[in-house]
Amino acid sequence: MLGVSDDDEPMSSPESRRGRPELAPHQDPRYVSPFRRLARTHALMATGDAVMAVALADSLFLSISPDVARGKVLQFLAISFIPFAVVAPLIGPAIDKMRGGRRMVISLTAVLRVGIAVAMIGRVDDLVLFPLAFAALVLQKTYAVSKSALVPTVVRGEEELVEANSKLGLLSGLMGAAIAIPAVAVQRLVGSDATLALNAVVFALALLAATRLPREVVASRPAAALERLELRAPSIVLGASAMLALRAGVGFVFFHLAFWLRGQDSGTLWFGLAITMSVLATMAGNIAAPMLRRHFPVELLLIGALGLLSVGALGVAFAGGVRAAVALAAIANLAAAIGRLAFEAIL
Repeated sequence: MLGVSDDDEPMSSPESRRGRPELAPHQDPRYVSPFRRLARTHALMATGDAVMAVALADSLFLSISPDVARGKVLQFLAISFIPFAVVAPLIGPAIDKMRGGRRMVISLTAVLRVGIAVAMIGRVDDLVLFPLAFAALVLQKTYAVSKSALVPTVVRGEEELVEANSKLGLLSGLMGAAIAIPAVAVQRLVGSDATLALNAVVFALALLAATRLPREVVASRPAAALERLELRAPSIVLGASAMLALRAGVGFVFFHLAFWLRGQDSGTLWFGLAITMSVLATMAGNIAAPMLRRHFPVELLLIGALGLLSVGALGVAFAGGVRAAVALAAIANLAAAIGRLAFEAIL
């Protein structure tokens, strides 16, 4: 009937609806699964991180002398650890008990990333860039923790966790690689301020996507005594220690190359190649980990990731040279990607 909208259909008589099959939510063409909503948000957050990395490439953040900046760097690093060492253990459990708590954190993170990008405009050669850059790193990790907490709530079972994390990691790499060329073009043709403006736009889109995330309760009940005991199991403690070593290795390699390659011929080109190889290696790790898990225990995968990084670092130390250093960046990120998916499966 003309003038009758879909919203009016529930007023129709039972006879008119008799025999009409009702669609399940996942059969509705307008339905967007919770995992897909999380994937959209994650893709935009990863895109924003990649644009930020490009914007900082020619800034004071990587051009200042390490000797001059050492005190500032150590100070801001210490500040960046405070949310994880003090605040997170206190407010994290409270957020997990709130309906939509993690969605709120991700949305707030996106808002703050927009603010940081805007605050950086016109300040890429100012020392104030350091606290802003480290604040961005803290927010990046805050988002990563909240995203990891949401993943189990958007899959249908524990067996899908590794595959879901692998897809999200692969999506992150693809989006980073896809945005790299246009971001570099904007950086070269217009400048860092335009790249930072683009960064703000991307995180604003991420905010819009985050508002569509499901309002799940990550932990509806306080942890039982058995759960607290399980979190202190040797497999969890050793796995966390292994991931600490892997992530520390990735961070050390990144900053070491960032400062060391400046003194080499075509240093910027080599550093860009190192980032590209790191992204490709992370993607390879996210693809390989689910396949490896079908044949090997996750504990063995974690041990293998540590061994890969150790052997690769020793090989690079003996080989020396810029090419070997770029190879080490790829090895470190490959090992970290495999190790992360293995550790998440253990959890």
